[in-house]
Amino acid sequence: MSRTRVLLAGDFPERPPMTVGGIQAVTWQLASGLAGIGEFDIHAVACERFWRVPPRRRWRSNWGGCTAHYLRTPRLLPHVVSSWTSDAEYVRHEIRATRAQLVHAHGQVGYTIGAIRSGLPHVVTPHGMLLHEKHAPAGAGAFSCDRLRQTLWSATEAWCLAHAKHMVVISPYVRKLIAPRTNAQLHDIPNPVDPSFMALERTAATEQAESSAPVLLSVGWLNARKRQELIVRALPLVRERVPGARLRIVGNVEAGDAQQSEQLRKLVAELGVGEAVEILSGLSHDELLQEYRQASVYVHAAVEESSPMAVAQAMAAGVALCAVDIPGLHHLLVEGSTGIYAHEATPCALADAIVKIINNPWLAQMLGAKARKQAQARFHPSVVASATADLYRAVLVEARR
Repeated sequence: MSRTRVLLAGDFPERPPMTVGGIQAVTWQLASGLAGIGEFDIHAVACERFWRVPPRRRWRSNWGGCTAHYLRTPRLLPHVVSSWTSDAEYVRHEIRATRAQLVHAHGQVGYTIGAIRSGLPHVVTPHGMLLHEKHAPAGAGAFSCDRLRQTLWSATEAWCLAHAKHMVVISPYVRKLIAPRTNAQLHDIPNPVDPSFMALERTAATEQAESSAPVLLSVGWLNARKRQELIVRALPLVRERVPGARLRIVGNVEAGDAQQSEQLRKLVAELGVGEAVEILSGLSHDELLQEYRQASVYVHAAVEESSPMAVAQAMAAGVALCAVDIPGLHHLLVEGSTGIYAHEATPCALADAIVKIINNPWLAQMLGAKARKQAQARFHPSVVASATADLYRAVLVEARR
């Protein structure tokens, strides 16, 4: 029996496994899960301008039953421009070259534009809402480059939502945002999480260390939207009641956000908590797993999220959650079940929620255990791949009709 050839179009890691979250983690785990079903011949296509590779522009690799095709796009073109030109055309080229029967595009960028323009049966998974993420900085003029970039990204997202036929919604929050903006059929399927997080063991020695010197962990890109500075400001208030508490922030710096990282380090120095805060970048996969293994509580303070991968990873690792209350977390952090919310975005409210978990080991253990159980049932790649495969079959049947 011949296998259905599927092209996954989206950011795909150059050298799996990787430590980053976001779309790369999703596409890699999804590809692995689908390849394990045996019914599909999985290909992946990715365009990236910042890969550090030899001078070649195109290459391919084989990862766990998936063939990945890569294109290094010109850095001179703004991303929104390359999305409509080189990126979209490369996706269409690989659709023809691989003779794909279905394409699954991730994000509202060139991958989706190419998939829709190909005319092939397609599925689109939005990751984050560009309407919320691509805001121009405060004070940007009406005719500034930042304002123009925001307008172009908003128009690109609107076009993708208007022309897609089938869309995967990764959370109830995403469904609420896109339902009024698209006529596509919406399918609820969460993001997959690497099983290595679910396999982490939290030993008695780890729990004893937590009681004497609890570790707060936050993972995510170092940028203004993730709001790590709020966690840093909450730390002195936590240490007043839990003197040994430490904070570890894990995150890479996005292009153009170097200033945000410098401001965060400056704030740590100003508050006098340098000995209790460590900011880490470029960790290996094993090092990232170790960070989750030794964490007492996972802290999240983002301004806006659709379905943060780092929070799902913390759940899988069995770590109690603490976060500022935002709609994009409600399907992950359930108050009193998998974590505790700070209902105000203030250092005092966040510190109170953190201390509530740290000072109650039984509560922390219960929250972590329930979080892990939910992650295993909802986010394991085999579970997500099975639901995705059902969707592919339905889309192909519809296309044949």
